[in-house]
Amino acid sequence: MLYIVTVLAGGAVQPGYDPLTDPISALTAAGRPDIKWIEAGFGLYNLLLMAFATAGWTLADSGWRRVFVTLMVTASSGLLMWPFAMDMPGVPVSAGGLVHLGLAGVASMSTIVAVWLSIVNWHRLGQRQMRRFSSVCLVVIALSGAAAAAAAVLDWPIVGLLERLTIGGFLFWLAVTAARFCATSSLAPTRSSN
Repeated sequence: MLYIVTVLAGGAVQPGYDPLTDPISALTAAGRPDIKWIEAGFGLYNLLLMAFATAGWTLADSGWRRVFVTLMVTASSGLLMWPFAMDMPGVPVSAGGLVHLGLAGVASMSTIVAVWLSIVNWHRLGQRQMRRFSSVCLVVIALSGAAAAAAAVLDWPIVGLLERLTIGGFLFWLAVTAARFCATSSLAPTRSSN
């Protein structure tokens, strides 16, 4: 919820920002004024994601620990982006902008790996519904993420929309998986068809 509120509120107050065409990182692009509270919102989101991943890692078996380690990588990449802002659209790419792009790539790949590993774990636990749900999320995240990358390179005016599908798919997966993980008293393999 914090991430969604930060993106919505930040987009509403940034002059000239278009959520359909502009990437989410453009909210805190280099040179934008009055972005400290937006950066703080993203920073707090990443700290909360890291706290969740750390707590999950301490409670889970080795299969689930792999999921939580990849979530730690996602959160760490997000935190490390803070001093390396995206360059404003139309401005030549700076060294900091290149670091930002690299960290964004790491965060994107680690989210895909986390969802894929959760599918493996839900299969191992005999949880068919969660396996199917996570599989649908993985398809949405991977396809919209690839389309967003292509749109950015080809300068299509839908980068913002595609990014929101990608991150929205991840956030939906994260919320449902966290709720299911917290509600499950035992994560030992079963023959359940849930």
